[in-house]
Amino acid sequence: MASIIKRNGKYAVVLNYTDQEGKRRQKWETFPTKKEAQAYKAKLDYSQAMGTQMVVSSTKTVDELLEEFISKYGTQNWSHGYYYKAQSLVKHYISPYIGNMKLKDLSPRFIENYYHNLMQADSALSPKQFGKKKTDTQKVSARTVKEIHKLLHSAFRQGERWEMVESNPFDKVITPKYKEVPRDIWELDDLKKALEACDNPILELCINLAFSCSLRLGEILGLTWDCVHISNELIESNSAWIYVEKQLQRITVDAAEAIDSDSIRLKFPSVNTRVKTILVLKDPKTRSSVRKIFLPRTVAEMLKERKRQVGMYKNYLGDEYNDYNLVVCYENGTPMEGDKIRQFFQKLIKDNDLRPVVFHSLRHSSTTYKLKLSGGDIKAVQGDTGHSEAAMITERYAHILDDDRRINAEKFEEMFYQQKNDDVSASKADELLSIMKKLQESPELLELLKGLIK
Repeated sequence: MASIIKRNGKYAVVLNYTDQEGKRRQKWETFPTKKEAQAYKAKLDYSQAMGTQMVVSSTKTVDELLEEFISKYGTQNWSHGYYYKAQSLVKHYISPYIGNMKLKDLSPRFIENYYHNLMQADSALSPKQFGKKKTDTQKVSARTVKEIHKLLHSAFRQGERWEMVESNPFDKVITPKYKEVPRDIWELDDLKKALEACDNPILELCINLAFSCSLRLGEILGLTWDCVHISNELIESNSAWIYVEKQLQRITVDAAEAIDSDSIRLKFPSVNTRVKTILVLKDPKTRSSVRKIFLPRTVAEMLKERKRQVGMYKNYLGDEYNDYNLVVCYENGTPMEGDKIRQFFQKLIKDNDLRPVVFHSLRHSSTTYKLKLSGGDIKAVQGDTGHSEAAMITERYAHILDDDRRINAEKFEEMFYQQKNDDVSASKADELLSIMKKLQESPELLELLKGLIK
């Protein structure tokens, strides 16, 4: 049974209970008035009488849970990018609406109403939209609500483990429907047309690396010469390769300070000391993203030419060259960020009336083409793309695999069923020839058959 203790002018409800490991525990919840304490004690007593343990925190708020969740769980398990994203979701969409709510007051019905009302609110500007004018039609999307739900569901699941909540109310919540729009990609003819029109050597190299090696843009920009193996012997034997082990990314200073920095290989110096973000060279997205990729000979030769150009810049600038060993960089060696490559890419599309796509779609074009070339060999393609699970490929590129299965059905028809039908026809033809031969050898039988026919 729970008990009430008065201390420092407030009332604490003390519950003694046994946890899942059989250890004796004690839970204290403090209330400003005796009436609130008595009401909470009554709930605890009822819960114990029904054979359940109610150790719900009545005073903790959503903001308090999220703060503890992010500081203890997020900093240990999230990437720098997701840490910033989670902080933004809390700041713009969670704290202003339900941050002060008590954990015990959240129910599935309330949460679904919260999501519904949220989709009627104005969307916060993303970092890429800073400085742009926001129109009245920019509302919180179902996709954003899905991200909010994912974060809150994870936080409350951890709250269950910490015994801050009795159960996770987000388990029973139905989120708004979100239909993902398939990304438009270039076909081979589109890609050839773009490369023929491209007069920017840096962009041309990036396009070829994205397509031939299935690289993410950050992986291209984080590629260093020590990971590029393009000796004449390797090129001649079609064995030239690159090793993907890091990526270039801009992260917030807060994320860099909060999350273990072991994943950060290098922090590039900032011109302005008051900036809130920094450019870093860091470990890739997932462990599976670390991979060896073989190069087509043409792309290997392009990298060889690029290395010659970088050598010329180094000799010309001398000590003024900022040598970070980067493959893709400005003439003085400083890193070139993704926004600059995307700017080049969109200009190429606009100037040459190409089908509008985003740069990342080249990675999807690459995966699609490799699946077709390999006859649907998912594991081989997964090795190049760096996807953590093969299921990610089968889900996203199911239409390619369906086409392969259709071709397999055609092959079955040709090699088995059609052959079977041909064998039957051949058998019938042999029987007919045998009958004709017998008729030719027996004139009496032939005359009898003619009489029957008449």
